[in-house]
Amino acid sequence: MTNILRKYFLICLSLACFASSCTKDHSTDADNNPDSPASMTQHVFASTSNENIGYWLYTPANAKAGMPLIIYLHGGSGRGNDLNLVIGGSLPKFLHEGTIKDIPAFILMPQCPAGKTWEQTGASVIELIDQIASGKKIDTKKISLTGHSLGGSGTWRLGATYFSKFSCIAPLSGSADMNAASSYTGFPVWAFAGSADDIVSPNSSSEMIAKINSLGGNAQLKIYEGATHFDVPDLTYKDTDSKLLEWMINQKNRRKDEQEI
Repeated sequence: MTNILRKYFLICLSLACFASSCTKDHSTDADNNPDSPASMTQHVFASTSNENIGYWLYTPANAKAGMPLIIYLHGGSGRGNDLNLVIGGSLPKFLHEGTIKDIPAFILMPQCPAGKTWEQTGASVIELIDQIASGKKIDTKKISLTGHSLGGSGTWRLGATYFSKFSCIAPLSGSADMNAASSYTGFPVWAFAGSADDIVSPNSSSEMIAKINSLGGNAQLKIYEGATHFDVPDLTYKDTDSKLLEWMINQKNRRKDEQEI
């Protein structure tokens, strides 16, 4: 009887090892042949200052190490703690509904807390960017920044304060501080505005672009004739002539290159 039990035990052990081996091999094959679709997922980040920042993250198809990261800052109507507000318009909406797709970059879309500006929550946003860059093994020479309205102004402000972080900035319909013009001379700037904008004057962008270039910077402006404040995101991000997202992905942080020399 003892011999029968021993044989039974050895047979069960062999079967278990065989099953374990098959499972391990299957997992390895999947890892070696990634074929993951693009996705948009929502998360919450707790900063060291105890500020909770909700965010959407667009992950490209077949994501891998060394990819670029684009940060998008939403307008005033996106503030709060309901992430559905963020995908209510502009680039997050286009990505969510699939009218813009197949972007070969991660896209981070944080939510600004209610009653705050992007400048006020900027330190927490930078912490979040660093966490995403580390966790997703982002190419840190290719981190760019864009946004519309409140987010356009935030793009100007964070671009000036954290200028060494970004490869380029692209503010849409934003208000710029002329005193910060010298901060933008180290990377390309592409601003966008509507000529019929009665919320943020396009003059704010045109005057800043002229000032940056007078200081030796590389800045350009596209004004959409007859476009209102809220027309600009659709016209800009879907503009097949400008190809803004492609342009942003192709920019490289020259400061980091110089640091490595």
